[in-house]
Amino acid sequence: MKVDENQGMRRFLRNVLETYAKSKGWRLSDSSEKVIDLVIKNGGNCPCRAVPFPCPCQFHCEEVAKNKKCHCNLFVEDLS
Repeated sequence: MKVDENQGMRRFLRNVLETYAKSKGWRLSDSSEKVIDLVIKNGGNCPCRAVPFPCPCQFHCEEVAKNKKCHCNLFVEDLS
């Protein structure tokens, strides 16, 4: 993937994930750019799972509810 395509994909994913997070009452973490890069590198899969699950993985809602963040630290509870 070219650098320009990668930047476009990064912006697209960030916008989609931010919209999704807001709809849940969450926000993206301060380290979300690194996680988004890993999602792109992993072909759209969650970067923290041994078995490929599309990002966001099926466990993220439960993790945020329990731990105030998901395992890969993409989504965090919005405490503002």
